[in-house]
Formats: sequence, structure tokens, C-alpha cells
Amino acid sequence: LGLGLAVKELHDTFFEEARVDARARLFLGLEPEAILARRDREMRLRSIMASAEGRSKEILVQHGGNGAAAQPSLLKLHGQLVEEAHQVMYPSISREELQQRRQTFGNVKWTEEVMQQLLSYSPLVEVGAGEGQWQAEL
Repeated sequence: LGLGLAVKELHDTFFEEARVDARARLFLGLEPEAILARRDREMRLRSIMASAEGRSKEILVQHGGNGAAAQPSLLKLHGQLVEEAHQVMYPSISREELQQRRQTFGNVKWTEEVMQQLLSYSPLVEVGAGEGQWQAEL
């Protein structure tokens, strides 16, 4: 029974990924290379997350199971994990540059062309779209 469930889970996962990839290409116009790059980043992030549990358990063992004593090392591990994830997602910019970019643009950077296109649809209503960077720019 366990093997059958594992095979079903693998089957379902494979076909769900295929459906997601097909939707990404259909709805977002993503090319296969972009989809593969996205999948690679996702797998690398999952690997980082999977390693976190083992690494934190190792730290606890090193401190004799004393969570309070392990706290500084666990905080250091947290910083390392955040940096590893950042390098996967944003390899060409620093965390400080990303923070500045998000303060300026929100989660998605606009171009002047995009702003002009949006203005052609005025009036616009912005609802729950971050911290208002796009609204301020418009």
C-alpha cells in the first residue's frame, strides 16, 4: 500500500507540474527556458528548506539539546539560510539593493512604457496592491 501511494503521489506531482508549466506558457507567455529556470530555482529553494531541519537539529545536538544555548547558532543559521535563498532568487543583486528596489517599485519594477499604457486606461482603482509605489508613480 505504501509503495502504491508513493507512486500515486509521484504521478500526481509530475502531472501537476506539467499542468502548471502548460498554464505558465499559455497564460503568461513564458518560454520553456524560463519555465525550466523557474523550476530549477524552486528545486534549489526546496533543497535549502530541506537542509534547514537537519542543520538545525545538528546545532541542537552540538549544544546538548539545550535550545537556549543553541539560540545564537540557530540565529546564525537563519541568516545563512536567508542568504542562500537570496542567492538563488536574486543572484545579481545584494539584499540591500533588493530592499531599495522594493521600496521604490514594490514587488514588480515598472517601466515608463508600462506607466504610459496604464495611464491610457484611466481612471484606475488600485486595491490592495502593496505599499502604493505604483499609485504614487501614476
